[in-house]
This record gives sequence, structure tokens and C-alpha cells, in this order.
Amino acid sequence: MKNMKVSFVCAVRDLSAKEEVLKNIKNSGADEIVFAAGNNPSLQRNAGVSGASGGIIYFIDDDSMVPEGLIGRAAAQFEADPELSVLGGPELNPETGSLLQRVFGAVFASVFASGASSARYAAKGKRRISGEKELILCNMSVRREDFFESGGFDEKLYPNEENELLNRMKGAGKNIVYDPSIFIYRPKRKSFVDFIRQCFNYGRGRAEQSVTAFDTGALVNFIPAFFVMYILAEIFLGASEMLPMIIYAALDICFSSAAALKLKSVQAGFMAFAAFLGLHLAYGCGAIYGLYTGFGLKNKHIDGAVNVEVLNLK
Repeated sequence: MKNMKVSFVCAVRDLSAKEEVLKNIKNSGADEIVFAAGNNPSLQRNAGVSGASGGIIYFIDDDSMVPEGLIGRAAAQFEADPELSVLGGPELNPETGSLLQRVFGAVFASVFASGASSARYAAKGKRRISGEKELILCNMSVRREDFFESGGFDEKLYPNEENELLNRMKGAGKNIVYDPSIFIYRPKRKSFVDFIRQCFNYGRGRAEQSVTAFDTGALVNFIPAFFVMYILAEIFLGASEMLPMIIYAALDICFSSAAALKLKSVQAGFMAFAAFLGLHLAYGCGAIYGLYTGFGLKNKHIDGAVNVEVLNLK
């Protein structure tokens, strides 16, 4: 029987975050946690995997809250299926968050905001063969030998380092599975400014990934960039084609109303309307910027300073 020991790998800014992380993974069932502190999360995670002893690597973020027993259920799937390389599921929004945080959670979980990637933020469908569109790194486990065989994360990419890796693994015939029952909880951003910054970085990361390793499946992610260019044309070139804006506004109203019903708050509907628009504009701007910065990644300096600490959890 292959090593079914499970090692958490968590990239942190510094090791002062350990106490909060350990509180969030209490009774999770993992064997050890590897903290990798530094300023380059992709490099840190590669170093963390190298320092781990488990045959199964479970990636979490410093704010991932892991339910009791989750690790045992995930490990059982790897044990039952020797061909399983990657297993992931959604990050759900805690009900204890503020109304604004719950709105952000509802927005991310909507197909209007995220398309197929909405499955990263809500438990959708059944266990299935999947790929980078549905898996998210703060709740993703991988067989250690397959991780190394695939070359690990591209250390010049962040975010979207897991998307690029998953595409490589899928291209090599690795078995990647999304299971809606393998979920964690993770609080959303606390302010609208932080939410916009997050969406901008998501767009930038997607574009940089596309420049680094082009994938035709990612073309749909550039729709927000075209939306931004359309708005700029309306403002600065005096374009008069208003139909796209009318259609967008109608869709925003419909999906914002759905969020309001879900959260049982009229106020949430207005907040969601602004959040949907802010997400699409920020993501689009980030994608445009990422197309520019992506061509400079080849010469990007990699900061090799990583402090790794391994703690036994059992």
C-alpha cells in the first residue's frame, strides 16, 4: 500500500500566522502541516511539498477552515483509486461573515460572475472528472509523486499557478476529480476595495497564465476585458451602441435579485449589483494589464528565500 499519510502545505507571509492556521485545521485528520514562509507563494508551495513526508499533499491557505473528518474522506478516495492524481472541492462562505462578505460569496458562486468556475465557491453537481476551471488551490490535494512528476508549480506565476499546473497534468493524462462533498470554509474579503483588488489580481493572473502557456479554453475568461474596452469606447470614442450595456444591466439585475433572495435581504441585492459590476470591470482591467506584464515573466527574478517548518499533528 502506498503512503497515505496526508501533509498540509500552507504558504504564509511569515510564521506568526501559525497559531491561527492551527486553530482552523483542528481535528481535520491530517498527519502534519508544512508552513512555508516567504514572498513568492508558488516557490513557497514547491518548497513545502519538498519538505513534506506525506504521500498526499493537501494545499490550504492561511484562512482555510477545514471541517473535521475531511482529510480522512479525501485520503480514502486516493486509497480506493490508485489512478487518482488530484482531488479538489469548493471553498464555501461561512455563515458567520458580515452581509458584505456573504454577498461576495454569493457573487463568486454565481455563473454570471464565474461561469464554470462558480463550482469553486459552491457545492455543485456530483463527483466528476474535472480540471482547472473548477478546482481551487486553497482546497486541493494531490498525490506527491504526481506533483513532482509534473514539475510542480511555475514559480513565476501567481496567482493561477495551480491552473497552469492542472492543465499540464491533464495534458499528461492525470486523473483530476472535483467532489462537491470535499469542501472547506473560507471567509471572503471584508471590504469592497479588497474585493476589487482580488478580482483585478485574478484577471492579471489569468492573462499571465495565458501568455505563459496558451490555452484556448481560457479565451472565455477574456470576455470581461472586451467589456472594459467596450465601455472605454463608449466613453472616449462616442460610440452609440447601447444594446450590450442594456443586456448586461438586465442580467445584473436578475442575478443580483437572485442573490437578494438567497440572502433574504433587499440591501444585499443592491450590494450584489455593484459587486457583479465591480468584479467584471476589475477582472477585465486585470486581464488587460496581465497581457502586458505576462511578457515580462520570462525575465522575472525569483526570490529564493523560503523558511520551511514542519509540525506533526498526530
